[in-house]
Amino acid sequence: MAWVRSGGLNLARSTKQNHANMRQRSVVFCIQCFTTAILVFFLHCKCAMMQAITFHRTKHLIIQELTLMNSQQMHMSFTNCFHVKASRMKLVAPPYSPNTDGIHISASTSVVIQDSTIETGDDCISVVSNSSNVRIRNIACGPGHGISIGSLGKSRSLSQVHDVRVDGAFISNTENGVRIKTWQGGCGFVSNIVFHNIFMRNVSNPIIIDQYYCDSPHQCANQTSAVKVEDVSFIGIKGTSATENAIKFACSDSFPCERIFLEDICLAFSGGEPTSYCWKASGLSFGLVHPPSCLSSSEHLNLNKTNGFPASQYAAVRI
Repeated sequence: MAWVRSGGLNLARSTKQNHANMRQRSVVFCIQCFTTAILVFFLHCKCAMMQAITFHRTKHLIIQELTLMNSQQMHMSFTNCFHVKASRMKLVAPPYSPNTDGIHISASTSVVIQDSTIETGDDCISVVSNSSNVRIRNIACGPGHGISIGSLGKSRSLSQVHDVRVDGAFISNTENGVRIKTWQGGCGFVSNIVFHNIFMRNVSNPIIIDQYYCDSPHQCANQTSAVKVEDVSFIGIKGTSATENAIKFACSDSFPCERIFLEDICLAFSGGEPTSYCWKASGLSFGLVHPPSCLSSSEHLNLNKTNGFPASQYAAVRI
């Protein structure tokens, strides 16, 4: 009986010890699971958390009298939205804060942004993949990277952006003015874009189309495929350039920029005469264009008798 009792006591002690060990392991396991769950949640939501406000799949949205300051990344983002009107907003971040776009429009249709002030460390407004019927009016932009279509076509992706109008903007002390930027290797198109009635002050690249965009720390490989850029108008753009090269159209060898239209352009450079640069870009200029246009003539234009520009596009920008 002593042996049995001794064994029973030892067994009881062993059982208690096993239970204690199991509880300890369970606690450790639960802590590990909880920590992993938090980490997964954080990684999944990290990008969304860095944006101040994101509207996703929202219809018939009206935003007014809103101020956002010092977002970690984009201040306001619209994705897969329809029929949006945002006005009288102020979005502010330090000039050297990367990726702090003011307003980012992605895969959205019928969007109006107007009567707003945007001062950030990145694009004041960016319009990206599969967005259309976007109207941007009366915007004060700067500092920042200007108003951009793109970037588009990263990682060989398909991007389609069309029917975008920027009408009335004051852009100051920015790295770019009005810009279209696409990566090499992408596919799709950018078409029917109008930049109209814009004043610039001390802007490094006032008018730019860049089909060799690359923000990687390493040099991007040359690729033949590209997002096609066509039917783009720059009308009534005036002010001062911070660099000599006031107009730059760097287009793809395989998919050149076509039907680019310049009218009533007057950009000055304090260091001398401003210049324009064109690579694989064709179109027409009308009226005063300074610096002088470098566009090559296009053989594919359905010419309008009035000024040599395609009738449909010319009518669109006059409305």
